[in-house]
Amino acid sequence: MNYKQQELEENLTSLIDGEYIAPDLREELLNRLDSNTELRVAHTIQTATKNIFINRKDALSIHAPLDVQMAVQRILANEQSLNTAEHSSKIEQTFYNVYNVILKIFLKPVIAFPLGIIIGISGYLLYNQSSVDSEIFSYVNITHNGNDNLCFQAYNNFHSLENGNLPLQMLTNNKDELSKFFKEKGVNYPVFYPDIDAELQGGVVSEFKGVKLAHFVFKVGDKFVYMYEVPNQMIDNHNLQINPKAIEIVNKADWYWEKEKGSNNTMVLWRIKSNMCSIVTNLRMDQLSALIHVKES
Repeated sequence: MNYKQQELEENLTSLIDGEYIAPDLREELLNRLDSNTELRVAHTIQTATKNIFINRKDALSIHAPLDVQMAVQRILANEQSLNTAEHSSKIEQTFYNVYNVILKIFLKPVIAFPLGIIIGISGYLLYNQSSVDSEIFSYVNITHNGNDNLCFQAYNNFHSLENGNLPLQMLTNNKDELSKFFKEKGVNYPVFYPDIDAELQGGVVSEFKGVKLAHFVFKVGDKFVYMYEVPNQMIDNHNLQINPKAIEIVNKADWYWEKEKGSNNTMVLWRIKSNMCSIVTNLRMDQLSALIHVKES
C-alpha cells in the first residue's frame, strides 16, 4: 500500500518513540526515509529535538517543544512543490524562516543554541540532496567579505593559527593573567571568557583602525577554539562590519552560527555582555555546542 506523505509524517513521532505502527506502514516509512529528503529532515529534527531535551531536561525545566516541530514541518511541507530551478535559493530561505520560528518561540541561548544545531544538521541533509557542491552549505546564504568584516578576519586568523602563522604572544591557562596582559598591551575594554570545557592556551593583541583588540585560544585535544572579541561600539560605529542577515540574527538571539563553506569548521557570532565575539573552531557544530555552557539571562 502506498501511503500519502502526510500520513507518513504523522507517524514519524510514533516511530521515533517506539510506539506501535501497523507493520506495512512501518515498513514503508522506513523505506521512504532513505529516498524522501523532506521526510528524512523531519525525522532528523524530531529525533535530535527529543534527544537534546531529554539530555538537558534538568537544565531547561521545560517540555519538548512540539510547536517547534510542527512549525518546522509545516514550512518544510510548503517546499515540496518547488521545481528544480528554484530549489536551491528557496531552500536557503526555508531554513532562514525555520530559524526565525525558533527564535520567536525560544529566544534564550540555552534553548536556541542546541535547536540551531538541529536546523543546521537538517539543512545540510536537504541542501546536500539538491546541491552540486554539497560542501558549500550554510542554513542561509550569508557571506563574509572584506578586510573590515569581523567574521572574515576571524576565519583568516583561525587559518593562520592552524598553519602556525599566528603565534600566541602570551602563553597562559590563567584568565586573570591573560586579562592583565591584554590591558598592558592597550586593550581598553573588558574581555569576557565563555564558560567552555576546554583549556585556555593564551592570547594575542592586534590593532585595527587604531584600536587594540583581543584574541584568545582554547584547545580540546588537538582541536582549536579561537575567539576574537571586540567591543560592541566597533560594530555599532561600523568600524568593523558584519553581514546584515547575521547581525539581524545576533540582535534577535545574541548568537549566529554557521558551518564554514568548503570545510567542517564552525563559526559562532555571539554577544558576550558588552562585546561581540566571533568563535571559529575545527570542531563540528554539535561538538562545540556540547562544550559551551550557556546560562539563561
